[in-house]
Amino acid sequence: MTGSKIEPVQATSILNAWSSAVNAVMAVADHAAPPLAISIRGGAQSLPADSDDKVAMIDAFLEHEGARRGSFIASTAQSALTIFPYALWIRRGKPSAASFCKLCVSQLYPRMKKINSLNKYGTYFQRMMAYPIPLSTTGETVRQLEHIIDLMAVNNYRYKESSLQLSVFHPVLDHTKQRRRGFPCLQQVGVSWTRDGFALNAFYPTQYLIDRALGNYIGLTHLGMFMAHESGREFVQLNIYIGSPTIAPARKCDVKALLASMNGVSDAAADGEASQEDNGD
Repeated sequence: MTGSKIEPVQATSILNAWSSAVNAVMAVADHAAPPLAISIRGGAQSLPADSDDKVAMIDAFLEHEGARRGSFIASTAQSALTIFPYALWIRRGKPSAASFCKLCVSQLYPRMKKINSLNKYGTYFQRMMAYPIPLSTTGETVRQLEHIIDLMAVNNYRYKESSLQLSVFHPVLDHTKQRRRGFPCLQQVGVSWTRDGFALNAFYPTQYLIDRALGNYIGLTHLGMFMAHESGREFVQLNIYIGSPTIAPARKCDVKALLASMNGVSDAAADGEASQEDNGD
C-alpha cells in the first residue's frame, strides 16, 4: 500500500480476504479509507468450515460489541441469511428457484420483518427475488433472480453481462432524507463470465467491515452456489467493490486485539500439526 491507495485484495479464502481487507483499512487514517476491491477465487471452497474457530471468535466479538454499544449486531450467519437463506434451501431439499423464491418472499421475509425491526425496509434476498413495484395496485414484483438464472441456464450461449444484473437499491423506496437509514448497503449484484464459469460482482457504496462484511461475503458466496446449481454453470469467483470501507463504529484497539487472537489460533494450529508430525502421528 502506498500513500492513500489500498491495493486490491486477492484471496482463495473468505476469512483471509476479510482479514486482509480489515488490516488494509486499519492502516489508513480514520475516515480516510479509499475504495477497496476484493477478489475471492474458489467458489464454495472459499467458505470457512461450519465450526471454524475464527468465525466463532468474530461472532463473540460482535456480541460483545453489541453489548458495549447497547444495540443489536447480527452474527455472521444472520448477516449471510439476509443475502441468501442457504441453510433453508438445503433443509428443504434444494427446491427450484421459482419454488424457493416464492417460499422466501411469502413466508421467510414476513417472519424476519416481524422479528427484527432492522428488516423493516427489506432484505437483500427479498429485493433480488421480488423487487417491489411501488405503484402496482396488484402487488406485482420483478422476479430478478429467477429471470437471470433462466438466462444463465441457456446452453451454449452467454447473455451480455449488462443484462445479468440484480438491483437492490430502489430509488422510490430508498431516496429519503434519513441520516442513517441502514438498508441497503449492498446496492447491486451482477454476473460476469469467466473462462471457467462465472463470477458475482457486488457493489457497496460503504461497508462496515467489522459489523457486516464477513457475513456479507459468506451470503454472497451462498448466492453464487445457488445460482450455479440452478443454472448448471460453475461459480468460481466473488468480486466486491467498496467505495468507502470503514472499521467504525468498532474501535481500532479492539479490532487489533481480535486480529491478534485470530492469528494466535492459526499459530497454535500450526504448532499442533508440527508436533503430530514429529511424533509420527
